[in-house]
Amino acid sequence: MPEWREAIEKTLTWIEDNITEEFTLLDLANQAGYSPFHFSRLFRFVFGTTIKKYIADQRLYRAALDIRDTQERIIDIAVKYGFSSQEALTRALKSAYGYTPYAFRNNPDLIALPDRMVASHLDNIHEKSEITMDNPFEKSKQILDEFTNKTGFTHKFVLINIMSPNPTRLADFYKDVLGADIVNHEWYGGPNRIEMWFGERNENNTCITVHYNEGFKSQANSSSTFMGFEFGFGFEFRVADVDAEYERIRDMDIEIKYLPKDVPWGYRCFGIKDPDGNTIDLVAAK
Repeated sequence: MPEWREAIEKTLTWIEDNITEEFTLLDLANQAGYSPFHFSRLFRFVFGTTIKKYIADQRLYRAALDIRDTQERIIDIAVKYGFSSQEALTRALKSAYGYTPYAFRNNPDLIALPDRMVASHLDNIHEKSEITMDNPFEKSKQILDEFTNKTGFTHKFVLINIMSPNPTRLADFYKDVLGADIVNHEWYGGPNRIEMWFGERNENNTCITVHYNEGFKSQANSSSTFMGFEFGFGFEFRVADVDAEYERIRDMDIEIKYLPKDVPWGYRCFGIKDPDGNTIDLVAAK
């Protein structure tokens, strides 16, 4: 069994066993043995949905089972599965299945629930076990690989705005560790706006703009907690040789988030952190 499929199956089982507990994206990624960034992408690729929606669907399904099979109060079932109120559970059940909890309890034949919802998702893993060139991820990988072979270094994004409590420190890190070309725009407040370029300054190359002024809105995921899930910035850099980059960066005493590993769609990668705690994934074709 491929490593990625085994990791996903293990995580689905863990979610099912802990569905009434509070857990974060990091908890799930740790179960799978991937970084949160890569685990989120892998999950969406396999199932075509986000982890957040998958868990919400699982909790609603389990709540529906309890409504059908027990005499627990609806409000207690709602609290048990993380709904903010009985009304919230009622809205969710009616939206998904077409009936209110009381109507379903009084007539269980109204909704045909599968015996185990996770089984259909496991079947989907087997269907996606083979990756072909018809897959858009594979086609994108081929394009990026060709570009990497020509340039040696590219970036997943082109123009990104982020905010930092110390833009100068962050810029120094990207310059020293990843070779960024730093441009400090005095007319935007000096160190409060810094451009970090990777490659020539043109519309085809990467520019990360760091702001201190909170008037600028981040274009990437801001570090936050949403619905119990913790998200942060994630940048993915293309490199020619992951293992060589790992040896180079390790000798610089940079915090390693995870060690070099292979991922399902033909990449090899490892992760580090910048001074603000943002994740940087260094990625190359296997």
